[in-house]
Amino acid sequence: MSEYSEISLLIIGGLISLVSTTTFYIIQQLMNWALVNRGKVKIYKKIVYSKINGASWGFHKDGSDIVFSVPLWLEIQNTKNKKEILRNLNIYLYKNNKKICQMKQIHHYRDAKESELKAFGDNGSYSFLMEPNTISRYDLYFILRREELNIDFNEIRLGYYNTKDKFIELFFLEVEKPWIVKKNSIDNDWSQLKRKNIRSK
Repeated sequence: MSEYSEISLLIIGGLISLVSTTTFYIIQQLMNWALVNRGKVKIYKKIVYSKINGASWGFHKDGSDIVFSVPLWLEIQNTKNKKEILRNLNIYLYKNNKKICQMKQIHHYRDAKESELKAFGDNGSYSFLMEPNTISRYDLYFILRREELNIDFNEIRLGYYNTKDKFIELFFLEVEKPWIVKKNSIDNDWSQLKRKNIRSK
C-alpha cells in the first residue's frame, strides 16, 4: 500500500470517528433534553371558605357596594425534571369569550384569632417557582368590587405566565347571574384545570 493510500485511510478513519462522536453527542443531548422536559405542569383547584370572613365564593354586600370574591386552594404539580415558573397568577373575567378585566390579588390578611398578619400565595406573592417533580399547595384570595367594573360577565379563567413568558389560560367556571347576592357552595374535592375546557360562546 502506498504512502498516499495510508494517509487517505487515516483521514477517512478520522472523519468517520469525528462524525460518529458528533452524532453520538447530538443524540445524547436530545435524549437529555427529552428527559428533562418530559412531564407537565398541572393545576388543581378547590374553592373553600374565606379565611377573612368565612364566606364562600360569590357576590356579597359590603355597604352600598357588592364584592365578588374567590377564595381557593391551588395545588400545582410539576412532573418535569426541571424547575418551572408560574408568574403573576390571576383570575380573569370574560363576557362571551371577550376578556373584561382581571381580579385583585389579596396578598395578606389579619387573623382575627391570633391578631397577626398572614400571607396568601407564596409568602404574599402570586408568582411561583416549582422545583422538579414536586407538588405544592397555596391558599389564594381574589376580589373585585362592582363599582370597579359595573358590567356583567359569564366566565372565569385562571391565567399565568410560564417559564417561557407565554400566557397560559385555564377554564375555571361559568357564572350565570353575576352581581346577584347569594350563597354558593364550596368544592368537596379537587378538580384539575384544563385548557381544553375553554370554549367559545
